[in-house]
Amino acid sequence: MTLLTSEEIDNAVIALSTIAIDAYRSGAIAQPTFEDLNRLTSNRLNDRWRRIQYCLTTRELVFHRRHKHNRYSTTELPRELSGHHSPEVDIFAATMHRMASEEGVGTTRDSRVSSPVDIGDDDWGELRDQYEQRIEEFLAPFEQQIEDSRERHFAEQAAEQAAAEAARAALIRSRPAPAPQPLPYGASPRGAELLVVEWMRHLGFLDAQATPERADGGIDATSETAVAQVKHYKGKVSVVEVRELFGVAASRGMRALFFTSAGYTAEAIAFATATEMPLFVYSAELGTLRGMTAPATALL
Repeated sequence: MTLLTSEEIDNAVIALSTIAIDAYRSGAIAQPTFEDLNRLTSNRLNDRWRRIQYCLTTRELVFHRRHKHNRYSTTELPRELSGHHSPEVDIFAATMHRMASEEGVGTTRDSRVSSPVDIGDDDWGELRDQYEQRIEEFLAPFEQQIEDSRERHFAEQAAEQAAAEAARAALIRSRPAPAPQPLPYGASPRGAELLVVEWMRHLGFLDAQATPERADGGIDATSETAVAQVKHYKGKVSVVEVRELFGVAASRGMRALFFTSAGYTAEAIAFATATEMPLFVYSAELGTLRGMTAPATALL
């Protein structure tokens, strides 16, 4: 989102203050204030300007533009440019106060002098339409800026997503080992270990091999740079099992990969995230593999 500069805010305040003073002089409003302009638009001005302020100004910019004032809170920020507060803390109120005084029409908040022009209902209706149009022309460029920024943001997001998908597709095509095919009837525990070996080769561990049955010491698959454990059951893998595999891999100077057909406890995921350990969940029936930690997603 492209934010308004300090100079642009000053110009906006002066432009709206000028509309308020002109409307007061013509008799369209009773006082040259933001509140009276807002009533002229059936309270639409306040709602639209508040949205513009939220989208196009920053806390730092508004604090920089403040008058000296020792007591404030961040919850008051959206009203700093609203014209509803005293000139000491409100940019709109301060500017309207100054401009009204220079024009000789009294103060903006303390004056109780009625409009200098006495007009009939028909003329007032025409004046109201005239100043509503001026306010519309004042607000429209800011609102268009918001919409343009939103469209650019969504376009950039779509472009980034498309680029990421293209990069992922190119990576998959560049891998010499294809992804395993689905096994509609599932896999046995040993079959799951062989399936994980295929996944490891697909992920780039081309020398991955299954360890001999009953003599794996908790390691079900291994390569030159990584060891893997496979849990082919319904229960979630605990942090104890993840920590044990991490320790075995660290003692060998290798990377630890964990594969399961179910899932992991929150503690297990937290530990793996802290140690940058890849955790995967596979489905033999669907032929899918999901990364449960950032390092695992990066490998995919």
